[in-house]
Amino acid sequence: MVLLRLLAVVVARAACSMTPLERLPLVLAVAREIDGGPAGGTTAPSGPRAAERAVRARAKERGASAARGAKPRRPLEELLLVLTVAREDRLHLTARYERFFGGVAYVVWPRSDLQLAACASRGVACLAADDRTGARTGAYALLLADLAADARPPWLAAAWPRAAPPAGVLVAHLDFWLQPRPLARRIDGGALSTEATWTLAAGLNAPPDGPPPAPQHLRVYGKGCLDPHDAAVERDWTWGHGVRELALGALAAANATLFPTFARICATHADLFYVPRRAFAAAAAGCAAFRDVSHEVAVPTVLRAVAARLRLREDFLDCWGCSQSWASDPSLVAGRLCGHKLDLRVAHVRDFWRDLLDAQAPRARDAALEARIAALDADQGARGDADWRAVAAPKPCCRDRTHGCCRVPGRDQTACACVARDPPRPPGAATSRCGGAVSSRVSNATRALAYNYVPPYRIASSALRASL
Repeated sequence: MVLLRLLAVVVARAACSMTPLERLPLVLAVAREIDGGPAGGTTAPSGPRAAERAVRARAKERGASAARGAKPRRPLEELLLVLTVAREDRLHLTARYERFFGGVAYVVWPRSDLQLAACASRGVACLAADDRTGARTGAYALLLADLAADARPPWLAAAWPRAAPPAGVLVAHLDFWLQPRPLARRIDGGALSTEATWTLAAGLNAPPDGPPPAPQHLRVYGKGCLDPHDAAVERDWTWGHGVRELALGALAAANATLFPTFARICATHADLFYVPRRAFAAAAAGCAAFRDVSHEVAVPTVLRAVAARLRLREDFLDCWGCSQSWASDPSLVAGRLCGHKLDLRVAHVRDFWRDLLDAQAPRARDAALEARIAALDADQGARGDADWRAVAAPKPCCRDRTHGCCRVPGRDQTACACVARDPPRPPGAATSRCGGAVSSRVSNATRALAYNYVPPYRIASSALRASL
């Protein structure tokens, strides 16, 4: 820790004399080199000697692998990434994920901006799903059933051409940011397991404490799971559109057959989750049983139940933001592994995210994929910003565009930090998972720099790649 702090101070002092263009490569390089230590419930070795030993061990391991001619492990290549709420004018950004993951696909609903005709012309794999109820859970049942089946449907054959099936599927909103290299390091370091389920620790917005003069800030619902009795009388979340009754009914119908060891209703932010291959069939059956229940209740309930039934490890991510927050500060995004949501309506955020993904890309790249990315870039450049809807004026309490979760918005606005500020109210038979959540912080050095980019923000990608 001492060495990391010293490194942060040295880098910060050096960065003071740099322009923003010169500063970001340094930030990314430092973050890339010192990130990757244990996270979540694992305790990292402390003290300068332990840090020095860890650096030497990593160097020795890299040297041994190079001497053996071994290909470095890339755990994301074993995973399928599925993006929802897709937009055609953002494909030039999301196509960059294909450099890291073994496959990338999109869920297309009738009301989606991205439609099947555009999928075909753009060369991307799309799963068409019905979303008449707006719950999204039925689409996830179809997705997981296709993954569990012996024969691959056309969309999966296009997204995953490899003979071996994916080790798991990671589902995320298109504007839920994921930094690929730090994510791979979390897996390599054991903080995340590809044989576990991943859900977000918390992140649903709870209503204010009551009518004025009670505090009117948005709170975060952090109770996690409730037994049926407490769920029936719960008032700390909105439970809108009849989701409480639908969920309790689905649980009663499915409990005896699908979830014999789990009788709880869970509610959490569900814009990111992961299902390992071993759980595909059980999770598909669970989502089918909860198909009319909002995904913010159905997904965490099903995954917690499936993990209990199959005795799977459960990992919980404490990403930045929540269900109704915006991130438009590049330094905030660079300092977090994951978060919601990346404000892609803003030009400097789109440019920043494109360049960050380019900087983290492997040096050996697929020529056909790079040609497709270049074509998407050129098409987006021809479109200009005309297709992007105007950014709405922020609310009076939310001028920094990082609103929606905490009483005091900011760069430490993770769901668990917000829950700590706004502790749950009775009933208390809940099982929040903030205590054992995997941290989303990327590196202390990145945070210590606290660099500020003033829009319009743009980096020459070639210069950025050359500096790393």
